[in-house]
Amino acid sequence: MISKALNEFCLVLMLIFAPSLLLAKPAILINFNGRVDVSVNETADWQPAVIRMKIDEGGSIKTYENSGALILMPNKTRIWMRENSALEIEQKKTLSSRLNFLFGKLKIRVPHLLRGELFKVRTPAAVCAVRGTEFAISLGEEGKTDIYVLYGEVKMRYNIPPPSGNEEILLPQGHAFHIEEMGKEGVHKIMTRAEELAGIENWNPGLNEKERREPIKRKETERMKMRQFAKSTRQTNKNISSFAYKVKESDLEAGRTLKDIHGNLVRVDQRLMRPDGKTLQFFNLVKRPVYNYSTPNIGEKFEYKGNQGITNRLDLMQINMVFNQDIPERMEEWAGFFDKGAVKAEKAAFIAANRTDPDNIFFVAEYYLRDESRDELVNNARVIFPDMTLAQSYSDDADRDVLITGIVNKDDFLKIANVDSSISGFRIEDNNDANGSIREKNGAKIGGAVWGIKISPGSLTDLRGSEILTNSNVYWEKDKTGDDRLYNFQADAYRVGGVTAAGVLGTSNDVFWLTKENYGITNSGSLANTSDFTDTGKDPFSLMKEHAVESIVHVKNDASGSDTRTSICTSDYSPDGVSHNGENNNIDLVLIPDLPVAAVQRMLPAVDKLSN
Repeated sequence: MISKALNEFCLVLMLIFAPSLLLAKPAILINFNGRVDVSVNETADWQPAVIRMKIDEGGSIKTYENSGALILMPNKTRIWMRENSALEIEQKKTLSSRLNFLFGKLKIRVPHLLRGELFKVRTPAAVCAVRGTEFAISLGEEGKTDIYVLYGEVKMRYNIPPPSGNEEILLPQGHAFHIEEMGKEGVHKIMTRAEELAGIENWNPGLNEKERREPIKRKETERMKMRQFAKSTRQTNKNISSFAYKVKESDLEAGRTLKDIHGNLVRVDQRLMRPDGKTLQFFNLVKRPVYNYSTPNIGEKFEYKGNQGITNRLDLMQINMVFNQDIPERMEEWAGFFDKGAVKAEKAAFIAANRTDPDNIFFVAEYYLRDESRDELVNNARVIFPDMTLAQSYSDDADRDVLITGIVNKDDFLKIANVDSSISGFRIEDNNDANGSIREKNGAKIGGAVWGIKISPGSLTDLRGSEILTNSNVYWEKDKTGDDRLYNFQADAYRVGGVTAAGVLGTSNDVFWLTKENYGITNSGSLANTSDFTDTGKDPFSLMKEHAVESIVHVKNDASGSDTRTSICTSDYSPDGVSHNGENNNIDLVLIPDLPVAAVQRMLPAVDKLSN
């Protein structure tokens, strides 16, 4: 968002979740007994099995008389193979796994899958799609197939549909399906007691009969609970479908409870909504029952001047993006929609706010407008001067980042934050009084808020007497040489109302500093290290679920000193004389990647379908 570190974090997320990069780790043979042969990939020769052997996409496993095997898939699915069985791993992506079962007997336990994650087992006669399920398959000659659902549900589809009957069958827990021959209609029935017990027993390789039967009693209670669950599944699906229809399929929600860098308990909730057909609106809400500020002893961080023990703390990050065309309602269609060259973002707003006190909301905001000649969204003086021409906005004084900040009431905050396709440009503009104040578009002044333009090194004179500003006193970033901990401190100086509508330097000498503390943290609130990501065998989704980014924003007074670090006052900047009351002293955001992950999971099946 407003911080450099946050932009980099979002870029990393995009790279991590690009579908072309979603190849998972190999499957692993974790146990076997007797004679078992393995082909580790589609071109490899058969070789005797070895414990912990890795099997890549296209690899196969084959068991013989009086033997068995246990395979662990990347998504934690366990596959048990009985004697005289053969299996091929056809596809092994993080969110899409497909097995080709050739003959024999299998039992498969699939953990609860992520939303959008697919797991399928293909036989000569049918394809079984599962989620959160345990089931067994027996496969004989001429496509003879027996499917036994022990827990959860299996959705079975014929490879060769029979002349009559349904092409797809939903099998709940406790049900079985028997296909005698490919192309013929199967028989759907309740499992017998003997079939249930055969599936529930322990299939681990090398066990005697007594050891195999030990889990049966323990599983009885669980099986009854799951049977009740299976009965209610269809009604639940109907309710979910009805809900999705009402709120539109493209809306998403995500959330997580964790601790922040200070040790405070935090609840983060995320929403992706569409206020109108052309606008996407993302919210990241950060709620804390009690807020105390106590960051790691790193040194050179910016001084917190607010209160401790603040109750019901609420911080917000909001991103609005408006496009030139209506966005499809189904998120599965977004990949193709945004790939069109004609789809352009017309404007955007990035807003962060401390909303603990609804009558005194401390905020910072950046606006962006499309510049056709540059073919991109641009944040410069044109966002605050609606009548400014492109030529005027290209001048050295005007073609720099603009930031809007202050402390306003909830009604004025809505004017600043309400960005959609209903009007051109934005709902606020410069107040034309040469001191950086803002007003509602063609309306009254908004008290407590100002805009500033980033100071460019060497471009402004007489701002502090006769000196010419250099990079050493308009920008500061902590030197992290040799420090692999994931944090960053930086600050930028802004001149309040520092340019006119004509694109020339204004008369104001008022300066404020936007300061940012950025931390990579774990769910327990500890500071993360580079090695947490580089020296681990975990997949990207697991890592993202265990980490977050915390970004703390202040707006500080300028001390008019020659040294950058001492130029930033400990006191907070108060536009229009509005003072901080101790509760709105900073904006403390915790950002999680959960909603981007959910969006990828929603869109990935469509992307896979297109690629296939």
